[in-house]
Amino acid sequence: MKLIFIYGPPASGKLTIAKELSDLTGYSIFHNHQTRDIVRELYPETFFENYDLVDTLRLDIFEYAAKHDTNLIFTLVHDDPDDIIFADKAIKSIENKQVTVCFIEVTAPNDVLLSRVDNDSRKEYRKMRDKAKLERLLRAGFYGSLPYEGILKIDTGLMSADESAMLIAEHFRLPAHKGSKLVH
Repeated sequence: MKLIFIYGPPASGKLTIAKELSDLTGYSIFHNHQTRDIVRELYPETFFENYDLVDTLRLDIFEYAAKHDTNLIFTLVHDDPDDIIFADKAIKSIENKQVTVCFIEVTAPNDVLLSRVDNDSRKEYRKMRDKAKLERLLRAGFYGSLPYEGILKIDTGLMSADESAMLIAEHFRLPAHKGSKLVH
């Protein structure tokens, strides 16, 4: 199994790249908001107090996918020191199951992120759409790198989603999905 772990700030293109990468490889997408939205529905008034359920669901899915050799593309907004703890737990939960974790950090210049954050495409999963909030978070330095070796870093201000997906697939030598344009 391969776990493609794409992280970065809001509006950096994580899910858009994940969709392109899925088309190239046939890997399943497991994005940030799938588990967040479940927990938000169950605990609308106390979402943050019950955030550990988000991580529990994610870890359970990683373990299940590893057990069944299901390749996944996972997306995460890395904006909290607890995300490093979560990433460590994710690696530990699947480390003895012949899983390769490939980390990709996507980012873009702040002006590009701010120009994208209120796009209509972000409505579907109730993603952050508030420019002022994102600007405050960017100024405060909320979005950084995870502390792992071999992270592929992509500036989506310079590269389209399909180019980014192609770079990821080639860099990590991911197998092509039937009918994809991926060639090694």
